[in-house]
Amino acid sequence: MSTKTTFKRIALVAVAALGFGLLSVVPSNAGQDLSSATIVTQDSTCTVGTPTSATVAMSYVAIGDKIAIHGAAFYGVPATSSLNTPEESLVWSNVTDTATNTNSVKGLIYQNYTTDNVEGNWAKYTVGAQTEATAVGRATANLKLTFTPDKAGTYLVRIFAAPHITQLAQYVDWTVTCTAPAPLATKTTAYATDTDTTTAGAFAAATDLTGYLSAPKAAGNLAGVFYVVQSNGSTTNPLTVGGKLTVVVTGSGLAHVVDLSGACSATSAVRAMTGTSTALGQKVCLYSDGTAGTGTVTWSTGSTTLGSGSASFYGAPAKYTVTTTYSVISTDAAVDPSTTTVSNSNRRSVYVTVTDANGVPVPNADVYMNSSDTTVISGSYQKATSISTGAARFNLTGVAEGTANLSFTNKRYANDPLITTSNPEITAGPVAIRVGSTKADKVTVAFDKAEYAPGEVAVVTVTVTDKNGLAVPRGKYQVFNSALSSTRAFALGTLAGTASATATCIDAYGVPGAAAATCATGYTQSVPVLEAGSVWISGNTGTATFTMNMPLAPGEVKLSGTTYTYLPNGLGTSANAGAAVSAVATVVADNSVAQAAADAAAEATDAANAATDAANAAAEAADAATAAAQDAADAVAALSTQVTEMVSALKKQITALTNLVIKIQKKVKA
Repeated sequence: MSTKTTFKRIALVAVAALGFGLLSVVPSNAGQDLSSATIVTQDSTCTVGTPTSATVAMSYVAIGDKIAIHGAAFYGVPATSSLNTPEESLVWSNVTDTATNTNSVKGLIYQNYTTDNVEGNWAKYTVGAQTEATAVGRATANLKLTFTPDKAGTYLVRIFAAPHITQLAQYVDWTVTCTAPAPLATKTTAYATDTDTTTAGAFAAATDLTGYLSAPKAAGNLAGVFYVVQSNGSTTNPLTVGGKLTVVVTGSGLAHVVDLSGACSATSAVRAMTGTSTALGQKVCLYSDGTAGTGTVTWSTGSTTLGSGSASFYGAPAKYTVTTTYSVISTDAAVDPSTTTVSNSNRRSVYVTVTDANGVPVPNADVYMNSSDTTVISGSYQKATSISTGAARFNLTGVAEGTANLSFTNKRYANDPLITTSNPEITAGPVAIRVGSTKADKVTVAFDKAEYAPGEVAVVTVTVTDKNGLAVPRGKYQVFNSALSSTRAFALGTLAGTASATATCIDAYGVPGAAAATCATGYTQSVPVLEAGSVWISGNTGTATFTMNMPLAPGEVKLSGTTYTYLPNGLGTSANAGAAVSAVATVVADNSVAQAAADAAAEATDAANAATDAANAAAEAADAATAAAQDAADAVAALSTQVTEMVSALKKQITALTNLVIKIQKKVKA
């Protein structure tokens, strides 16, 4: 007889018997008697979306066909849960180790979820399972009962030993309390903008200004909005709702937390608050409170801190600080980087950081630059406006070779009426900037050391100077006829003058992208395409450096090359054109082990000598102690002799005195 037929047969008998009110024991053709259910292990807590389970020992006396029926049903679920027994929410399975069963090798052989009121689902209140005993008699089958909670709350599962007998049959209850998945700080993200918006798409389209938010210190100014998206990082059981965000501000500022579709409100901003939204995406709005300084807002849910963000609240400009990016520029205007070009040193050569009286960076402040010699570097009250970091960046135009001093002020022109005692002039500088020649005249090559260990990193520097012996500005220079050659192959690295058909590409944040002759959209060149014999000089010293790992075997390494045949110097072809250049270094044997052994031997010798000296000192000390002891013994002996003599003399005196007393007594008696 099939298991399915067995289910139908037993269920129909049970239903009929219950209808007549006659069934109180197992019918004669059933396969179990004296049944009981005991929970062996159980989950008491669980997480929504993650399966939870209990192990149940089903014990019964096998009779007839030796097939027993068991059941389980939800007797309590959270109000919003959609779980119910007919929808196959509860699942039976054998335990991993069926050896724990007794008289039941097969254990679970069938389970049924149908809703036809007969087959395994008695009155639609329990999910049925069948186990089979090996032989007639007492049998125990350990079964695993599992379900996946869909809502947070408490679940009550009633487990029946023989549900087909009566709803009042022996049962045991399994109670488990489930919580919603929690967000993780490492998976929760925050995106910062300086304006409020109400859609996730708008935040995604905006530039992330994390670390660059600021606002005037006057109360009520919006410094920025952090779009916080809670996540646990799971793709199989992701968060479906978020926690209510609690925000706390330290330093300057006030915060307001609101749902994505809501609007930031200055009047609702406070030092600390807990929002009401449980959306995955919520906004944290940071406002000024009237004080200057840095404000940091931290957001959390429950006891879990998810992240934080900061903004600067500034007062009026009070101080300028000048920083030179490029002290050597070219006779040219500033060139911006693009997908096909790199920037030159004239671009953002100098910047002035504007701060308030408390040192807080001030954005949107106008700074003016004046050149001491406009025939070298142009500029008379040239304006630049500070960005969020407080930096006002100046592009310079080199007019002719030479040096000019640059000074900076908040005056718009010489007799600016806005400069008063209440708004005094702010100045900085001067700083010297040299306009150099882009005509290379001399090229040298050098290693950074004379000797290297095998495989050690070496730095090779190519120095390019103009006809005056001064460093050339930032740029690409053809200085060799071809790449330098080496007498021995390097373990790793590229020789100076090696051609590169692709440029180095970076995004607006300096993050490298795919190298290409033309950078992808959104990327610009930071190092250009290089022809054979050319080098890229990026800084102020007229040098290009190349790193490589030296050969692994000892010996001399010589770099050789020829300067460019048509090397210009601004006056024609340089006298150094076609000249041979070279650099030599040596890879020395790695005798570190032998040296270490020699050092250890030397240390051992030193230790032995020290021990000998200590022993000699101890012997000398012992001799001195012996001599001192002998002297002490002699002194004691001499003292003893003196004491003996004194005692003997004293005895004689006492005897004489005694005899004298006796004579006197005799005379008195007479």
